[in-house]
Amino acid sequence: MSSKDAFFKKVQENNDSQAARIERAKEDIQTFRTRMKDLVNQVDKWLKGSGVEVTIIENEHHDSSIGIMTGNNSNLGRYLVSSIRLKNDTKTASITPIAIYGYAAAGRATLTLENPNRAPSTTKYFLILDKDDLSWYILPENQPAARPGQPRQRDPLTEESFFRAIETLA
Repeated sequence: MSSKDAFFKKVQENNDSQAARIERAKEDIQTFRTRMKDLVNQVDKWLKGSGVEVTIIENEHHDSSIGIMTGNNSNLGRYLVSSIRLKNDTKTASITPIAIYGYAAAGRATLTLENPNRAPSTTKYFLILDKDDLSWYILPENQPAARPGQPRQRDPLTEESFFRAIETLA
């Protein structure tokens, strides 16, 4: 094979690889959007009849992790995704997306609670979408770092763990 042929072959392989990364990113975006929508709808159901004001929002999200995956060659990093805001008097909470890629997850979001009557007034949790089973897990922001080779402790996001986390919203 000539140097020219080898070069052309390498260019084609790189183009094919880039196209595959873009297709994978599109699939991952759709999965994340679906799982975020499912999550906010589940939270809405859990809070029905509680008196807490629930607002579901779909906004354009800028996800810089997409550029890392696709080599910044696409505009896929901006996509519509659901989030939720909760309000009880002066206390609020929100679940907002962070990114799809990073930390060995299929997506990440935050649960942030604001209670001006407490110190500290802000409490934050990370919501991790497991890349193996696409289940949500909850992790306190201030949890101590894991030791090398040991993952940080995370609990499945269930109705029980959710209400335990938002206790300050009551």
